[in-house]
Amino acid sequence: MLKRFTLVALIGALISAFFGAVPAYAATARNGVCETGEFCLYYNSNHQGSVSDFATSISDYGDSQPTCYEFKSAGNGQGLCVKNNAAAAWNRTSQSVTVFYNSGYAGASQTIGAGGQVNLNAGIKNENAAHRFGAPAAARDGVCHDDEFCLYYNSDHQGSVSDFATSVSNYGDSQPTCYEFKSAGNGQGLCVKNNAAAAWNRTSQSVTVFYNSGYAGASQTIPAGGKVNLNAGIKNENASHRIGGTSGGGGGGGGEDPGPYPAPPSNPHPSAASRAPNATDRTQFVDNQIANLTGETHCWVGDYRSYEASTTNHNTGNALDCTISDAIGSYPNAAQEAQGWKLARWLQKYASELDVRYVIWDGMIWSVARSSEGWRTYTAGSGVTGGHYDHVHVSIQNPYGD
Repeated sequence: MLKRFTLVALIGALISAFFGAVPAYAATARNGVCETGEFCLYYNSNHQGSVSDFATSISDYGDSQPTCYEFKSAGNGQGLCVKNNAAAAWNRTSQSVTVFYNSGYAGASQTIGAGGQVNLNAGIKNENAAHRFGAPAAARDGVCHDDEFCLYYNSDHQGSVSDFATSVSNYGDSQPTCYEFKSAGNGQGLCVKNNAAAAWNRTSQSVTVFYNSGYAGASQTIPAGGKVNLNAGIKNENASHRIGGTSGGGGGGGGEDPGPYPAPPSNPHPSAASRAPNATDRTQFVDNQIANLTGETHCWVGDYRSYEASTTNHNTGNALDCTISDAIGSYPNAAQEAQGWKLARWLQKYASELDVRYVIWDGMIWSVARSSEGWRTYTAGSGVTGGHYDHVHVSIQNPYGD
């Protein structure tokens, strides 16, 4: 019997050698089956629920049917858009895959190694808009990688390089805390702030360089792929940059998706006035909806402001300041900035239901009265707190009209 099996095995080997090895089964992307060579997202944790399978990078999952990438297989979530709905991933490719918070391969991210079968991390679970095959750019190594934004010490892309994979709201003034030029060459080790002369935008989005910290002041926008010398007024006069936005559009201007937060009920309370730090019933209703529907729990009316009129929104209990990740006094990182925009856009979208008057965040303002203009540059304050970079401000309809 042993000799017979050996002979069969030998014949099989000869056949394979003669005709060639049978090729591996090719993955059939977008059929709801997680096959070898694919990257798969699951609606539920622990790889449960409906599956969405991919054979390529996707820069934007899309917001709505029939154009979004949806969960394909039977199970919880079948037919829903993948965007902001994936809880687990299985990487059956031979390379790492990075899942991103924002479209365009931007914002917070999580990288899953080849073969990895994981639940997505907090901050990425149900907060995902894109994925990219291959190792993520090695930011801050002094090499201008694909998908990075890079600044050069000298014009014509000479001298030391400082490379970034995220927006930076303040380059910093001194070592060891500033963002410095990293690679060999003129300027190595110096702070980037007020020292950059050229830029190369290797991301898939426009990038705006600003004269001031906090994405403020004069600016220059470099389109995706742009390789330029910085303009007079920005050359060697630069303090921040933002990926995917301009001074006029903000990090979340226009009608961008406010995320998966559900719609609130209509505010049942009439216009009224209280006295800070007490909220009116109408404002307390908004505070409750923010906490219950978005998870943001650090919203306050604040103390009475003796230096303001008694009829202002804050003093009458008709305004809230919502600190993002409880980070008052410091500029947000990329994840906190995106988190703040989700709340701000949600308040914008449901302004009618909540009786919102205006919203301020990240140096931008949106108001009901000028809603046709979208998000505008906020000019009534500056700095991290005055410019509303560390908190989202929301004003409720006030009987005094402030």
